[in-house]
Amino acid sequence: MRFGTIIDEDGKKVRLTDATYIVYLMSKNRRIRRAAFKKLYETYDQFGNTFASLMDAYVREKVSIAKVRGFESSLQASVFEDEVTPEIYNNLIKTVNENLDVLYSYYDLKREMLGLSALHLYDIYAPLVGSIDKEYTFEEATDITINALRILGDDYAATLEDGIKNGGWVDVYPNRGKRGGAYSSGCYGTKPYILLNYTSQLDDVFTLAHEAGHSMHSYNSRKNNEPQNSEYTIFVAEVASTVNELLLARKMLREVQSDDEKLNILNQVMETYKGTLYRQTMFAEFERDMHEMSASGHPLTKELL
Repeated sequence: MRFGTIIDEDGKKVRLTDATYIVYLMSKNRRIRRAAFKKLYETYDQFGNTFASLMDAYVREKVSIAKVRGFESSLQASVFEDEVTPEIYNNLIKTVNENLDVLYSYYDLKREMLGLSALHLYDIYAPLVGSIDKEYTFEEATDITINALRILGDDYAATLEDGIKNGGWVDVYPNRGKRGGAYSSGCYGTKPYILLNYTSQLDDVFTLAHEAGHSMHSYNSRKNNEPQNSEYTIFVAEVASTVNELLLARKMLREVQSDDEKLNILNQVMETYKGTLYRQTMFAEFERDMHEMSASGHPLTKELL
């Protein structure tokens, strides 16, 4: 998929990609954030009906399979393997909805610090501390991450360091045709594989620590279990990765000197909480409601979604 071009800070045409989108969304320049946001979603919108048709078919399949297997709903079928009940799932959504005031306070703070009368979706990733423009090479990010995680033990740190520096665990930089985002993959009998789209920002350092958590979780689980017992459930999958991010933040906060740098790291932690708790729960609520509507006979059209 091609997203076209936007004009950067220097007035040059630059190609927008899955990998560079978040970089532009974190720009201090609101014009650039708005341009990247509009261009990306205009492109996706061209295929809105196709995406909706695919989603509708996928959800109807899940609803049908749940019925065939005797579950009350596709939600019950989905959480059954993790030994989680729909009540736990629904209670998470209910609790987060009842505490949205914390998120709103954060957005109010961000709006004030950015000097905006209203906050748009393309503003929510903008940095709170505009004076910090520090970049990290991948080698620096690797050393920072490993040093922050030494608290987990010498074996952990040595395995991770060897895997990243010598073992070919990481596909580091954006490339044409490469999917966006960051992932940890692999299977029993292989090394863990980390896909990054590294752009030298502080957020990328935290992303490396996050994906390293997944990969070390997988590495140790496969090393110490038989194949049939080596995969962990999705319900606990983010524990190791989020712990790594918080360990990294705590170490960096102890070591940085300026107040602006501390504020920048604290903002990163706040973004982690926002993304891990509020954003993921929002996805969970949307997915639950989507399946319920499909089960009651509503086609999932572009407009409805």
